[in-house]
Parts: sequence; C-alpha cells; structure tokens
Amino acid sequence: MKKTIADNCIFFTGYIVFVLCVVVFITAYNKVDGFLLLNNFHCKPLTAFLNIYTNAGDGVFSLALVLLFFLFKNRSIAIQILLSFLLSGAIVQIIKHSYTMLRPKALLLQEHISYSLIDTIQLAGNNSFPSGHATSAFALATILAINIKNKWWGLLFLLFAISIAYSRVYVGDHFPVDTLGGSMVGVLTALLIHQLTLNRFYIKRQNLQ
Repeated sequence: MKKTIADNCIFFTGYIVFVLCVVVFITAYNKVDGFLLLNNFHCKPLTAFLNIYTNAGDGVFSLALVLLFFLFKNRSIAIQILLSFLLSGAIVQIIKHSYTMLRPKALLLQEHISYSLIDTIQLAGNNSFPSGHATSAFALATILAINIKNKWWGLLFLLFAISIAYSRVYVGDHFPVDTLGGSMVGVLTALLIHQLTLNRFYIKRQNLQ
C-alpha cells in the first residue's frame, strides 16, 4: 500500500490538503454555522446544475463505469470499481445505522433556525453521517487515479470527488463533516480493494491509457 500511495503522490497530496482544509473549517465553525456559511450563495443556474450533478455520486454512475470498462475489456479496473463501491456502501450503511446524526434540514428545524431553501430539501433517510454520495465519488476517484498512467489526471478525479462532496452540502443534504467522513471511507476502501485485487485475486492489471 505504501508503494501505491508513493506512486500516486499527486492525488494523495491533494487529498491530504482537502482533508486539512475541511478539518480546519469544521474546527472553526460548528455544524450549523458552517453549513449556513457554505450555503450563503445560491443562484438558480448553479442550483439547477448541482441538483443534477450531485447524482453522479449516487452509485449509478459508478456502476455505469463498471459496465463501460467491462465492455472495453478493462476487467481489473471494472472489478476494483465494483468491489470498492459495494464495500464502501456497506460500511456507510453500518455507520449510519449505528449512530444517529441528523441531516441539516432536521437539525435546523429542531433548532428553530430559518433557512430560505429548507422547503426544497428532500431528506434521503434520517442519518447524515457519513455521506454515501461522497463515499462513492471518492472511492471511484481513487481507483481511477491509481490505475491511470498519467498521474496528473488524478487531480481531475480528485476535483470531481470534491465537487460532489460540495454539492451534497449545497443541496442541503449533508454537513461538511459528513462529506469528510465519506471521503475517508471511500479512499481507504478503494486502497484496500486495489491491494486485494493485486495481491490475492491475481487479476491482471490493465492501466488506463
């Protein structure tokens, strides 16, 4: 695993910077204040876009890529994406059913805090932590970054995952800490699955061009 991280230092350095930024942010602001600060700017075009774009982290996108890689005979990458999606999703559900952490809409209502977009927020289950969309996005980004030959593309995959995480806060479904937790589950799961497919299952690695 150390070699994998070293070989992909561009991606993982960027990820560490992201983690540190979020940690500083959630340390400086409580849940509600941080959520309201990040949602201080909304406009109709951006809202319309992110309401659609955020679905790229719902798992369907990852499964579509699995099918695509199978069709183009990149079985190793397809299996890594599929297994990381399934395992990370299972871990998220276990955590969500183990701890009760209210979603923004529920917490704002409980605290009697006025929020202009509260009526447009659709709750997807009761528990907020961790974000399943962020988990899927970061798992996918990690697998793609690890397997691609040009490591600078890893930054693009990382930006994709970060933007999905931000979209979850923007649409009002999660707090920043939820997306941070999801990112950690996604990245660690993807690393584990990558190592298992290389070291135990002996699936031939086929790098992206």
